[in-house]
Amino acid sequence: MLDRLWRSHALVASLAPLALVAALAPTAAAAQDVDLLHAVGTDLAVSSTYRNQRSQADALIDGDLETAWNSRTGELTTSWIEVRVPATAHVSAIAMTAGFTHQSARADLFTGNHRVRRVRVSRDGVVLGEHTLDPQQRGLQSIPVSGPGGVYRVEIVETLPGSRTDWREICISELRVMGTDPGARPGQRIPRVAVGTLPAPRVATPPDRAAVGRAHRQRVAAFERSWISIEQLAESPRVGSAPDEEQWPSDMQELARTRRTALTALADFVTSVDEVEGDALRARAALRVPLEWQSGDRERMLVQDLEAAGHAMDVVSTFLGDDESRCRWARSLGLVYLTRAAAFARGDASLSDQSASEMEEMGERLPRGEGRRIDSLYSLGDTLSDAEREWSRNTRGVAARLHRVTPPAQARAADDLARVMTQVGVCEQRCGWPRAQ
Repeated sequence: MLDRLWRSHALVASLAPLALVAALAPTAAAAQDVDLLHAVGTDLAVSSTYRNQRSQADALIDGDLETAWNSRTGELTTSWIEVRVPATAHVSAIAMTAGFTHQSARADLFTGNHRVRRVRVSRDGVVLGEHTLDPQQRGLQSIPVSGPGGVYRVEIVETLPGSRTDWREICISELRVMGTDPGARPGQRIPRVAVGTLPAPRVATPPDRAAVGRAHRQRVAAFERSWISIEQLAESPRVGSAPDEEQWPSDMQELARTRRTALTALADFVTSVDEVEGDALRARAALRVPLEWQSGDRERMLVQDLEAAGHAMDVVSTFLGDDESRCRWARSLGLVYLTRAAAFARGDASLSDQSASEMEEMGERLPRGEGRRIDSLYSLGDTLSDAEREWSRNTRGVAARLHRVTPPAQARAADDLARVMTQVGVCEQRCGWPRAQ
């Protein structure tokens, strides 16, 4: 496959959502069945990846039919996928696509690439049977399987060549392993993914409290730095001016990459304490970020990200059981929320300034009281910016001053300031500060 096609597609593919769309579920699965890959602790391996791009293996289980795992060039009927399912589970079906379902104005990757015609399924080395797939169908196709947990292997036995003779890879957009498990948490788990061989079996070991405690300060500081960078990248539409047409896409792509890296790194840390909570945060990290300018969906996503990170780190703080770690995380999250609120306040002031200038150019007078509102917005922006700069060295004093801030009724920053004040209350509780009167 052409490398330039893959690169342009991979940029979006890396940000694909994990949400499981009901319309894509195999029709043969019973109502109580779930995708075990995202409900219990599973492991997955593929035989190879195109040009050793490890991220392609993740595309197999990202919930997006527009992305795909691609095998090594020339590896067709020797390609395979393996999944290790816990012994507590029961598998009822394996669902997969016959090819790379993406289609655009430039190319149809489904008809251009090889498509799977026949597969062989085995469990723990014992062949369960061979099954035919329809190479004309783009959606998920269900392969009936009935058995307990174990290592399930899907081998490619036969393919239908595509229209592009120079594309000689196996391409599969999605894989599901449907079944039941008493401890299933649908949508909250992510498989460990590897290339060439399955990861070592999971071994339940008690977390090392001392090691987690030592790493806590570093993890909190790293997340804080990353998220403040994200908020700074997202600031252009908040200040009311259209971003540079060339720079903006680059900034948003960097925002998406930084977000995913920050959440994934935090998830790895949380996993050392609670694997399930770590997986849930990792699933959150894999959601697609809306890259459009002035996207309200993106802003809502970032807030939800912070809420998810806060919940996950509360699990760690509970495990550590010490006031220092609780206070440290509360203060860090407070700074992140304050950075958001300050950016929106600056945006309010900028928009109001533009509105005033436009009205003056038209020879119109500002409505009664409008000038005072503009001044108030500027004051709010200055106050929050000052608080942002001082927060780290005088958190308690800044928190006391913030209690006296009342934003204008129509300020866009009001919601984010409310989140700041909620977090200030958390700081006061967890750090043992008496609330300022």
